[in-house]
This record gives sequence, C-alpha cells and structure tokens, in this order.
Amino acid sequence: METVRLAREPTIDALTRRDRVLTVATPAIAGLVVWIVARLLGQDLTTTQAGSDGLTTIGPVIVVATSLVFGLIAWSVLALLEWLTHRARRTWTVPGPVVLLLSLAGPLTRAGGPATAIALLSEHLVVGGVLIAGLLRTSPSRRP
Repeated sequence: METVRLAREPTIDALTRRDRVLTVATPAIAGLVVWIVARLLGQDLTTTQAGSDGLTTIGPVIVVATSLVFGLIAWSVLALLEWLTHRARRTWTVPGPVVLLLSLAGPLTRAGGPATAIALLSEHLVVGGVLIAGLLRTSPSRRP
C-alpha cells in the first residue's frame, strides 16, 4: 500500500498565529474607518437586495462582521495551501485577488447610487487589499 505524503505537516508557530489574528482584525478596522469617512461625507450606504424592492443599509456591524468572516475564510484558504503545497505564498496570489475582483460586482450592481458605489468599492478594495497583503506577509516564500 502506498503512503500519501503531504507537502508539510499542518503546524503553525505562535508568532505566525498572532500575526494572522492581527491580519484578520486589521481589515475590519480599516473597513470601519472607510465607513465612518463615508458617513461623515454624508453618504447613506444602501444596497438593493436580489428579488426585493427594498434597500438595505450597510452599518458598522455589517462592515466589521463581514470583514472578520471573510478574513477567517482567507486565513483558512492560506493554511490549506500551506498544508498542500510547498509554494503556498505564490499560489495565494491567485485566489485572493480573484475573490476581491468578484466581490466588486456587488457594489457595482447593487449600490443605491454612484456615490454609494464609490464608497462601497473603496470599502471592498481597502478590506481586500489589507487582507491579501497581510496574509501574504505571514506566509514564508517557500516551505521545505
């Protein structure tokens, strides 16, 4: 019987874990800052829902919760890549930006107006950019 060998054993040191926790939290804070700036500029961040005529207001809880959920998903994807491949860092540069680009469809198609679309696009780009770059920084360039 043949034994399947993984690229590396699933271990993570305390420093990397701390850095990744901070990396997941930072985009949530950055997203909240973008939301506050948009509100100070007088923008009501509203979107339409599929199959509904009503508007949904994007509030601070939605911004922080969504950022944290997607941050944890991104961390999981990177951890899986590190477990399955020797070049997780290089591989990570594909799914992160692709998901970020796909996420831009929401603000472009469902925003309550052009100014709201700009604010929500900024939100997505800031949160996604900080998350992608931060997780990239925590991953070694090559595992043995």
